[in-house]
Formats: sequence, structure tokens, C-alpha cells
Amino acid sequence: NDKARAIAEQYGLPGTGGSDAHKADCIGLAYTEIPDDVTCESDLIAHIIKGTPMECGGSIYTNTTKEKMGKAKGLFSRSFWVYNKVGGWSKALSRSNKMKKGYVERVEIKKEEKNEQKSD
Repeated sequence: NDKARAIAEQYGLPGTGGSDAHKADCIGLAYTEIPDDVTCESDLIAHIIKGTPMECGGSIYTNTTKEKMGKAKGLFSRSFWVYNKVGGWSKALSRSNKMKKGYVERVEIKKEEKNEQKSD
């Protein structure tokens, strides 16, 4: 990811590699070689904050659905964007109307919170 690499360089942080697999055959295509003294996530985070250089790499999988769609992918992307925006506006309008009517969503309160409220 070129944008992530540029941001890491801008802030003096090491890059890391990881596979964002959506299919089983794409798992493990990326890697990060971490320092030998890392035994838990806190150790790794400390190295990242210090800017310890780490090697990372891998291979990019091909034959994705996006590649198979060719020029049609732009049309589908725009269609999904419109679908999501219309859905979001619809939900927002519905919530707004419920708020105007004084609708209050039921929320479960834990026993500890009830006891705290009673003692106040």
C-alpha cells in the first residue's frame, strides 16, 4: 500500500506487512520480520514506536474479482456508493423522525449500574 508506506516514512515509523485475505488461498502472502526479542504485542508496539526497522514483503494475489470485471468495476463501485448513501440518508431520516416523536430506544442497564443509580 503506497499511501501507508508514505505515511510511515513521513512519521519515521517502520512499515509492516500483513495479508488482508478475503479468500483462503490468499492467507499468508505478506509478512513482517520482527526483532527476536519480541514476545508479545506490547514489545512489538514499542519497537514500532521507536522506529526499529523491520523487513516486510510478500506477493500480491492476482485473478481478483475486481480484475475480472475490467471496465465494469467503475460502474459497480459507483452503484455501491449510491446504494450506501441512499441507505444512510434513509436511516438518518428515520432516526430523526423517531427523535421528533419522542421515541426512546430501550437500553439494558447492568445490575451494578442500577445499584449505583439507587445509591445516588
